[in-house]
Amino acid sequence: MLALSEQMRSTGELAADLAYHAELNEAELVRGRIDAANVTVPIVAEAGVASLHKKGANDLVLRRNGAGILYYSAALRTFRSAESLPAEAHGLAVGREYFAVDPATFTARGPAVDRARIGDVIQVRLTLIVPERRHYVVLEDPIPAGFEIVDTTLKTTSAAARSPEFDEVMPEGDAELEWWRRPWWGHWVESQLRDEKVALFATSLDAGTYQYTYLIRAGLAGVYHVVPTRAEEMYRPEVFGRSAGGVFVIEPR
Repeated sequence: MLALSEQMRSTGELAADLAYHAELNEAELVRGRIDAANVTVPIVAEAGVASLHKKGANDLVLRRNGAGILYYSAALRTFRSAESLPAEAHGLAVGREYFAVDPATFTARGPAVDRARIGDVIQVRLTLIVPERRHYVVLEDPIPAGFEIVDTTLKTTSAAARSPEFDEVMPEGDAELEWWRRPWWGHWVESQLRDEKVALFATSLDAGTYQYTYLIRAGLAGVYHVVPTRAEEMYRPEVFGRSAGGVFVIEPR
């Protein structure tokens, strides 16, 4: 703290006397003056997305006139509907499918679905493709609103309901691959079933294709936006993948 205080004194920025002006695409955002009385007061300016060009560059211009240092930061925040989000793979690839289940055995049947009725149990199947060895991987799968995760540890849950399961998907021709070269799910150190999502954690993952399945139950009728599943390296978030977003419909019984 002493060093920082000394640095501010040496730069003279606490005794600033300057005018500032900021504009976006030639439209004024903010204008004012900074002096010793307000040098520590942050100045915030916002512009709606409508003021941005959809194609080409957007010019943000900041001007300073006078003595002192002008610090600034700029951030862009946008929101898109879940179903408009495509899948992306940047070192990891993620896929998600929903399947109706046999009410007696709770095993998946038929093709993937995007609608159910109140009370139906749906199997969620997550697929993670790891092109090369990755470390400290987290995978999070938000469930659609209107559903709840089936907790198979409760005595009120049918004994036929399957607990969440890990599985490996061996490439064709690799069925006899030596056991010490197989990418087992044993690398995953923890799985959490939360109210709003499933979270999986791994210290390391060998290259391979993995699947994880769990059950959810439809509880409230409606049309729900489905947020994509996302996987990333916790300490290298630029290595990530996500599934496509979508819409799931729950119909009245």
